[in-house]
Amino acid sequence: MSLEMVLLSTYLGFSALIWVAIYSVSRERGSYEKPSQTSNEHSGRQHRVSILVPLYMEKPGSIMKTVSSIAKQRYSKDLYEVWLIVEEEDQETLRGAEKALEFLRSRGVDARIYIVKGGRSSKARALNQVIDRVSGSIIAVYDADDSFDENQLEEAVRLMSSRGYDALGVRVYRYGEGVLGKMIYIDTVIWFDLIINALRKAGFHVPLSGEGLYIKKEVLERLGGFPEKLAEDAYLSLLLFEKGYRIGLLDSYVEEAAPLDITSHIRQRIRWYRGHLECLARILIYGSRKRLKASIGYLGPIVAVTSLVLSVITILMTMSYIARGSTHDSGSSANNGITNTLAPYGSMLIVLFIEGLLPLLVIMLAVANNKGPRRGIDLAIHAFAIPLYWILMSVAAVLAIFMRKVDWYKTRRASDHMIQSSELYSL
Repeated sequence: MSLEMVLLSTYLGFSALIWVAIYSVSRERGSYEKPSQTSNEHSGRQHRVSILVPLYMEKPGSIMKTVSSIAKQRYSKDLYEVWLIVEEEDQETLRGAEKALEFLRSRGVDARIYIVKGGRSSKARALNQVIDRVSGSIIAVYDADDSFDENQLEEAVRLMSSRGYDALGVRVYRYGEGVLGKMIYIDTVIWFDLIINALRKAGFHVPLSGEGLYIKKEVLERLGGFPEKLAEDAYLSLLLFEKGYRIGLLDSYVEEAAPLDITSHIRQRIRWYRGHLECLARILIYGSRKRLKASIGYLGPIVAVTSLVLSVITILMTMSYIARGSTHDSGSSANNGITNTLAPYGSMLIVLFIEGLLPLLVIMLAVANNKGPRRGIDLAIHAFAIPLYWILMSVAAVLAIFMRKVDWYKTRRASDHMIQSSELYSL
């Protein structure tokens, strides 16, 4: 038995234990919270909320999908307003926003359109244009193509009020009907259901997503508004952590349409990865004693990717060696000595195969029992292909490191070719 096989088995066994531990933690309650029925309920309902929906190159149906969820909220319509933020030159989106505005007002929602002048720059710049104009003490942010349940707004406000949180996030699942869309959904399940849970319980910083983001207006103003970075949500989360503000996680989710194709997805990931590199650079420069707690939130996915990619490579190598051993075993009697020599290795290879397979089985279980709207064994089976998906995403990570400039751009989503506004007006 070679030293390499012993070291490999040790690594894979340790990796498998980590994934089992993460899954066990994810089954426990605590990281994501629901407000109790008696927790300051009346006080929570007194907060006015300003919902900001930045729009750029959006189809009318994508806009209507989000505003339909907003209009269904059970939170008192006297206590929230909606701002549809549109770029000046984006006339197609403006027409869709005007229809959405009419729809919201017909449902008794206080809504308006704000036109951003001066040319396109970033989502953060668009959001910052309206901060001093909104009337809510809490600001919520959603994107086009978001859908969420009718209690999310009320529960977010109540949880912030009862627990004293300055900012709040939810799970964000991205889904598409094709193979890529299913891979993206599984990827978000792993991040929000497994890794975020583990980080939160271990006391580490957890980055918030830009959809379903709630933050007190006064806190946002103290931070100078939304940071104009490639990943403004991750950077804002880091600023909140550095300044000691309290961050909560609501046990609720937003489902968003996945990117349209692999090109759109890789471009989106390049922007995200470069944005996370900006966060890591800030941590290294200004992090002081909080460097470890802050950085783990951005390094966790990298560790997970490395573990799973190595696991699947090991599985393929193990199967190859087993097949070669079988060839020797089925050979002539002259090969009996070789077969006997390989016998200890055969047992070891089986152990390696099981250790490499276990993390994938853990992910399959997580997907089958995820907290989002899509689940079941048919989706879970796709988990066996997730390491290949992550290998592809690692290309985006390499590009993010070495590309000289990464611009903010519009991510084309699958719904751009599926959703029609007429289908959603019936809602």
